Amino acid sequence: KRRTVSIRINDEARVLVYAPHHVSVSRIGDFVDQKQSWIRIHQNQAKNKIMLPVLNVKEKKLHADRVRMRAAVFLETYSGKKPLRIFIRYSTTRWGSCSSLGNISLNGYLDLLPDDLFQYVMYHELTHLNYMNHSDRFWQALSVLVKDPEEKRKHLDMYKIPSSNRTV
Repeated sequence: KRRTVSIRINDEARVLVYAPHHVSVSRIGDFVDQKQSWIRIHQNQAKNKIMLPVLNVKEKKLHADRVRMRAAVFLETYSGKKPLRIFIRYSTTRWGSCSSLGNISLNGYLDLLPDDLFQYVMYHELTHLNYMNHSDRFWQALSVLVKDPEEKRKHLDMYKIPSSNRTV
């Protein structure tokens, strides 16, 4: 039922091409040839990522408890606006999120990251309690709390959350 041809690079840096049934193999080949530069860039990015392990149910509970504890310890010394509640989830695409109700969700995989990146995510989500967007004011407020947040973001992007929430 696809209408267009698209390319995706998976976690193993393999090229996946999706196309409607009616598109010829030669047209798909031409499309891939046109995208060689994009493919190389994204394959290199995928190869340079640090793959985090798929966790089983017991491990997820352990890491969730540890993230909850680290967040509680972090908030003890934080003097800004605090969340109403903190939830621990296992998203495949986000390290954290903030709701308009004042709640924060943190990814259980944060427990596997270095402390500076855990702190970056905490400050990032806490800043959203005051700025529910990524405006210039948001980034200015975050940069008061985190030295060079753009660099922290790049470092965070080096880690790859497993693309499946399956458990082992």
